[in-house]
Amino acid sequence: MKQIASKHLMICTISICTFFLYSTTFSPSETEISIFEAMKSNTISASFQSLGKYSGNSIHAQISNLSSKEIRIKIPAGTIYIPENEEEQTLIQLEDDFIVLHKYEKINHRFSGFCTEASDIVPSIQNTMTIAQNKNPQLTKMIHYM
Repeated sequence: MKQIASKHLMICTISICTFFLYSTTFSPSETEISIFEAMKSNTISASFQSLGKYSGNSIHAQISNLSSKEIRIKIPAGTIYIPENEEEQTLIQLEDDFIVLHKYEKINHRFSGFCTEASDIVPSIQNTMTIAQNKNPQLTKMIHYM
């Protein structure tokens, strides 16, 4: 009788520990939102500048969480960075990137962008850039291929 009670106690203990482990580890507290949705809804403010490169870590961003919640920002592959000077290269991001921002947090972050226009000049350092979603089907195919 004592062995049965001991086994039941052990099973209950393991079940309770497993429940607490999964409920604390696998339930994220942050909300995930795309950078485009977050900017449109004024959940974040963001500014982007060129680092004077046409590949690799070539974009500097300053992003501020304007909300009282922790958020996870997704910057999707295919995001394009358009320089204010039309003679400079537009850059494209090839992989998804994620940033977690605590409530009212402001961060500096670098993104990897790559040239999409060989005929244009390298973006000037500290040149302001805007972001947009890629609408070019050929670039989309290239990203998925890579």
